[in-house]
Amino acid sequence: MEQETKHLLPERDTCVYTQYYCEENVWKLCEHIRNEHPSELTNLFTVFISNHHKAVPLWQQKASREPHKPVVWDYHVICVYKMEDGEAVVYDLDSRLSFPCLFNEYVAKAIQPDELLEAEFHRIFRVVPASLYLELFASDRSHMLRDDKSWCAPPPAYPCISTKDGTKVNFSVPETKNNLQNFIVMDVKVGVGHVMNTRDFANYFGCSREMVIKFLEYSELQDRKGVMGSGLDQQTAVIDQCNGEKVVQ
Repeated sequence: MEQETKHLLPERDTCVYTQYYCEENVWKLCEHIRNEHPSELTNLFTVFISNHHKAVPLWQQKASREPHKPVVWDYHVICVYKMEDGEAVVYDLDSRLSFPCLFNEYVAKAIQPDELLEAEFHRIFRVVPASLYLELFASDRSHMLRDDKSWCAPPPAYPCISTKDGTKVNFSVPETKNNLQNFIVMDVKVGVGHVMNTRDFANYFGCSREMVIKFLEYSELQDRKGVMGSGLDQQTAVIDQCNGEKVVQ
């Protein structure tokens, strides 16, 4: 895995990164591969994670006080690279896991089975080919502005990404400055890419439930189910990127 992926992206600490702007961080990762390794772009995917309640638990996130406790994001965005041998890896700049991380390990440790959660916390995934994401995504960052026009979190230093950006090559794409919600909303009738549940997402990149169990001991899952099965525990960090707020329930 290291030999095949180490050349794709720079070290985590040197990647373009702005906290709470995961959609742009991933866009910049895709841009890097398009510019430096264009032949690999067809194997790269952008993945939005959210649900109809905008409450999706993820483990091993830097924003969590403790690695074994989840963060509940309104949405999160990661990058998945599928190697020639069929194995996949995940690039998540907000994760404590390795960069990149084997897909099977990421599913087991960061996503974990929906069976541990009440239905309102079940994750939904929008998988978008990186080439389409680079071409179609736009954000004016207005979702990070308060009513008084102050920033909920400092924005990236570079200009906003829009479909009329000079880096875009397909001039048939309608010009827009903001379509972020079309990627976040988990409606198959809206936006681009494939919308799927957790099990289908794992299978899409070759990870079965049996593989997940190989990374997590069954007894550990059962122990956590007693805590997570009836809702999130009191120390869970709840982060709403759209409002730029961090709340501990």
